[in-house]
Amino acid sequence: MDFDIDPEDAFRINQLSPKELTAEYLKWRQRYRKLVKEAQRVSMGSAGIYVEETHLFYAAILFTRIGVLAQSISILLADGPRSDRSAPAMRRMRKRQGQFRACFAAPSRDAMMTASH
Repeated sequence: MDFDIDPEDAFRINQLSPKELTAEYLKWRQRYRKLVKEAQRVSMGSAGIYVEETHLFYAAILFTRIGVLAQSISILLADGPRSDRSAPAMRRMRKRQGQFRACFAAPSRDAMMTASH
C-alpha cells in the first residue's frame, strides 16, 4: 500500500479550509483503516504457524501487539455520523449507570429500620 507522503504536506495543511481539512482527514483515515484491516488479515492468516527461532516468535508477538494498538486507535478515530450521536449516547449511558447504581445502592438507615419492625 502506497501512502504517497510528501513532507511539504505538513506545511500545506495549515493553509486548508475546514472543509478541505475534513476531506484530507477522511482520506487518511480511510487509508489507515485499510492498512489496519490488511494487518489483521495477515495476522489471522498466520495464526497457528509454529516457528522454532525465537526472533521469529518475538517478531510475531510484536506484530500482533502493533496490530492490536492500531485497531484501538482506529476505534478512537472520529467518525462524522458517530461523533454527532456521541452526546446523546453518553447521556443514555450515564442514565443507565445511575439506574444500575440505584439497584445495588445500600439501603438507607430509615428503610432498614422500617423493614425490621
